[in-house]
Amino acid sequence: MTADYDVVVAGGGPGGTAAAITLTRGGLKVILIETRSAQEWKIGETLVPESRQILQNLGVWESFVNDGHLPCYGNCSAWGTDQMLEKDFIFNPWGCGWQLDRARFEMMLLRASEKEGAVILRGETVQDFKWWEGRWEIDLRERTVRSPWLIDATGRRAMVARQMGKSRLILDQLISIYVTATSDTGADRDSRTFIESRPEGWWYIALMPNRRRTVGFQTDADLIRDQDWRDPAWLQKRFCETRHLAVLLETQGYRFDAPAQITSAHSGRLEQCFGEGWLAVGDAAQSFDPLSGQGIFNALITGQKAAEALLQDWPEANAGVMEYGTSMEDRWAQFLQNRQQNYLMEQTWKQLPFWLRRR
Repeated sequence: MTADYDVVVAGGGPGGTAAAITLTRGGLKVILIETRSAQEWKIGETLVPESRQILQNLGVWESFVNDGHLPCYGNCSAWGTDQMLEKDFIFNPWGCGWQLDRARFEMMLLRASEKEGAVILRGETVQDFKWWEGRWEIDLRERTVRSPWLIDATGRRAMVARQMGKSRLILDQLISIYVTATSDTGADRDSRTFIESRPEGWWYIALMPNRRRTVGFQTDADLIRDQDWRDPAWLQKRFCETRHLAVLLETQGYRFDAPAQITSAHSGRLEQCFGEGWLAVGDAAQSFDPLSGQGIFNALITGQKAAEALLQDWPEANAGVMEYGTSMEDRWAQFLQNRQQNYLMEQTWKQLPFWLRRR
């Protein structure tokens, strides 16, 4: 079976669904291919207040607000100082941030894409794809889809771009070792994000909508290569060395309730995020250090902007895509500047490897 579409979106995360919603609203025929048959639990993330404008543009703001995510009214950090400093969102024109239930958030966006008219294929795998006579031919398990445009929204793996031979620039070896923690008291209501720097990296904790806390340690992979990070005692020992975060969890009666897991958190980008018949969005195009708090926001806005680029002068879309590429270069330059400034603020361990690399 073969079917034709205007745009194929590979990946059903925030970037892919933002693109699909925008494109279908613009009158294009879109198919979105998602390898997962159901949304899985993911490490919780904070959605910055500025994301509200994008969710409103996508027409999902009311659904989002009613979906049980946890309002976040600011953050606290021991960064460049021994004290825990507070930053509130009270003066932000877009209101508060949010601690997300990631699986619920992504499912909401997939439903919105489908409601707008996009075809959603869940649990589907791309077997092969090729550029042939001005369009893509994408072989799935039981069908072939054809389209003049393909959007790579496959996250840091950038599976589409990499299979086309596109190279990816990686800035660092940052990983996140994370665990969840539970309190029997149920009294914790502080939904702010807490961050604390340490000699080999930095920690954060955040309350999730299910009232458990995510605890994450960010460091470089080579700095723990010979250490047994899977041992609960290893993570517990290092967490207890924090000045503020360990006390915060102890006073609330928290305990680690699951084995530690690890995920890549490096900063990187495709050397070029577009080409003949394709664009990349979100982490596939550019992945940001989690310290920036911009991961999901970046996915949403680049998905929306990529779709707008295609719609600008459809069906040629050349001018819009070139403008998208320029805007992505500007976005990356701004990220690099902010990244350097943020890490330079911490001078306590400036001669140690983790911090020296980021100077």
